[in-house]
Amino acid sequence: GLATVGFDDEGVRAQSWDLVRDGLFVGYQLDRVFAPRLGVARSNGCSYADSAHHVPIQRMANVSLQPGPEDLSTADLIARVSDGL
Repeated sequence: GLATVGFDDEGVRAQSWDLVRDGLFVGYQLDRVFAPRLGVARSNGCSYADSAHHVPIQRMANVSLQPGPEDLSTADLIARVSDGL
């Protein structure tokens, strides 16, 4: 993707991690400030600055959507939503 990097702007190696798994929220985008506040051992590499003149802040670099196990049409997906926007 356009935001693919080897390291974030805090020097943390970029990595893949799940934000949502099986329809459930399971992770946070973390930098070195928020990881310890949430009791997480380390940042997952989500700190980026607009330029060298700006302080890095927590941001999501790339988002990848993976297909579900079933081949559903858009209409089928919408029909299965029982509570949502």
